[in-house]
Amino acid sequence: MICREWQRRIPDFLNGNMPVQEQEKFISHVRECTDCYEELEIMYMLAEGLKELENGTDNSFNFRRMLDKKLKMAQLQCERYQNFMKIKGLIMGIMYGVTIIGIGIQVWKWIE
Repeated sequence: MICREWQRRIPDFLNGNMPVQEQEKFISHVRECTDCYEELEIMYMLAEGLKELENGTDNSFNFRRMLDKKLKMAQLQCERYQNFMKIKGLIMGIMYGVTIIGIGIQVWKWIE
């Protein structure tokens, strides 16, 4: 994807509407691309600033630190998803293996 396409997806990331598989690529890109990171930072500050105004709070936030925390949490979610998929694949492989062995035993008994 080119930067323009990633930048269009920023609202999806900020709103939690980006699939985990795509989220990992997005995070990797914005960590390497300063233009996209700056765009993400601006959109994040606007969104969080508007929430602050809606809530009537007058707190000063470190938006950059908050955004970095959001990116780290999203990266952790991606890593957990990958680990889940690996474990799922291992379990499915074991289940298929046991099924094949069970079928083989049944065929062997039938042949005897």
